[in-house]
Amino acid sequence: MNKKLDTKLELNDIKQTRTKRKTVPFRDSAIDKITKTTTEFGAKKYVAYNFDVSKGSSLKGLMIKFYKQTEKKSFVLSFWFNNRNEYYIVGTYPNLRCKEVEKICLDLASTHQDDRGLWIKNPNKTRADEKRFSEINFTYSR
Repeated sequence: MNKKLDTKLELNDIKQTRTKRKTVPFRDSAIDKITKTTTEFGAKKYVAYNFDVSKGSSLKGLMIKFYKQTEKKSFVLSFWFNNRNEYYIVGTYPNLRCKEVEKICLDLASTHQDDRGLWIKNPNKTRADEKRFSEINFTYSR
C-alpha cells in the first residue's frame, strides 16, 4: 500500500511512452534498402531513422525521413538552439549521397558550433539570410 508521502523507493519498472527510432548505418547501401515494402508506417506520413554515428561527430542529430506517399528520402539535421529543438533539411537522397552530406555537416559544425559542440548560430537563419542577400544582389545587378 503506497501512500503519497511514502519514503520507500518504487520498485516497478518505468514505462516508456515513446518508442525509439530505428537506427541505420550511415552508408548509401543502407539507405537504398529503405523501401516502402520494408517500412511499417502505420498512420504516419513518414518514418524517421537515426544514423548509427558517434555522439561526438559532426553527424550527431542527423536522420533520414522516408515519406510514405512520395517515397522521398530527406536528410534532416536535428539540433538544439535557444532551448528549442530545430530541424535543418540538408537535402534529399539520391541527389545528395553520404559523402556530400558529411561535408555539409562538417561545414555546418565548424561555422555554427562552438568548441564544445553547442550550436551558437541557427543554420536555418543563415540559409534564409543567404537567400535574401542573393535576391538583393540579383535585383541590383540587373
